[in-house]
Amino acid sequence: GRVCARRALAGLGVPPVAVPAAPDRAPVWPPGVVGTITHTPGYCAAAVARADQIRSVGMDAELRDRELAPGVRRLVGLPEEWADCARLPATVPWAAVLFSAKETIYKVWHPVVGTWLGFHDARVELDPDSGLFTARISPARLDAAPVPDPPATVTGRFAVDADVVRTAAILLPR
Repeated sequence: GRVCARRALAGLGVPPVAVPAAPDRAPVWPPGVVGTITHTPGYCAAAVARADQIRSVGMDAELRDRELAPGVRRLVGLPEEWADCARLPATVPWAAVLFSAKETIYKVWHPVVGTWLGFHDARVELDPDSGLFTARISPARLDAAPVPDPPATVTGRFAVDADVVRTAAILLPR
């Protein structure tokens, strides 16, 4: 993942630089840069942008056949989300898509707000026709945010191939 990050930074014209991990394991990007890293067995990626053009970026990758134990399902998804997933075409591993979307939402939220965003703090809707997901952040989490104008909605994309589920989202500057 860090190799991908350095390559992405080079694509922005940033001189070679280390991308260390913060105590919470999040990448520490050079000043003026936002970015994200993801990896899962057999796949890794990074994306970066200039902070004056993109407020935040997040992405995640999960193995397509990742199964979620019942206890993990309760931790990750709201009952309404699982009910929505049950109505979607069974040809897609919606549990992996939902989990990946929630990871992406956290990666977009945390650099902007600086606080934890729990799995149940965002209500995700998946659109199988467009490949889009929309997350609405809970009003309680928005009210508790220590920054003005925290993102109330995050919209991103998902893609599923034979092996990997990928999700990504950006926040544009205010």
